[in-house]
Amino acid sequence: MKKVNKDLEKLGVEFLSKKEVKEKFPKYKNEKYLKEHLGLEATSLVTPLIDQPSDTNDVDWSTYRSTVYQDGETYDVQRLVAQPNSSNSELSEHGFRTIRSTYNWKAGYMNVLSTGAKTAAGEIPGAGIALSVYDAFKGMITGISKETTITDANINYSWNIATTAVFSYVKLASQSDDYQDLSYISTRLDGKNFYTLLTFEDENGDFKAGGEQGQRDVFVVPSGYDSGFNAVDAYLSPYAKSRATVTRYDIAGIEGSHVSYVYLVDPSFPAHVY
Repeated sequence: MKKVNKDLEKLGVEFLSKKEVKEKFPKYKNEKYLKEHLGLEATSLVTPLIDQPSDTNDVDWSTYRSTVYQDGETYDVQRLVAQPNSSNSELSEHGFRTIRSTYNWKAGYMNVLSTGAKTAAGEIPGAGIALSVYDAFKGMITGISKETTITDANINYSWNIATTAVFSYVKLASQSDDYQDLSYISTRLDGKNFYTLLTFEDENGDFKAGGEQGQRDVFVVPSGYDSGFNAVDAYLSPYAKSRATVTRYDIAGIEGSHVSYVYLVDPSFPAHVY
């Protein structure tokens, strides 16, 4: 991890302590977003919502910048990036559930795992996977084929998913950082889905399996994630798109059975991340 961090630092990424986050991104920089994109005034009742990140140790903070040229002006876009370093973080989601089959089906035509993801606007294209029982276990169970009829299956599902949140602050390149405003927020998902056979039998009794397990990576990036151009658009207009966040991750098991709707942190300010 230290080597990875060193490589990122060479690319311009700066890792921040909680104290440095509070110094570089004070809450007044969030007030424009509060008013223009959420329609709220910075009153005494509302300003605690835009306060600085909490004093937990479950999140790693980093920052980097890019330059955007638009309509003859040069803008500086600085990202404040939050990533979980502990399962205790609100940015980390994990759980498990066991599903048992209720009818007979062929291994090549039944999915062991299906997933999808959503933003507030709807489904994220290309974010889901569909994995058949045969493809999942063909290298583990001798004799299984696409036409094998399964009469009993008991499968445990688990997941471990991390949200990366990016808060984009914009100013004119000629201005100091005191003029930065939070303008755009985006998130992505990384992690793994796991599935483990507890019991697994075919109709002829040719085999009985159990203990076999597999996994599939989770990587979901909504359109507009970490977009400097979108951040500048939102900085210039209260009517521009100001978010690209993954709000829900859906997991289904055998026979299309519901495993979990994983509701994800959807922050409006760094204070919402801990």
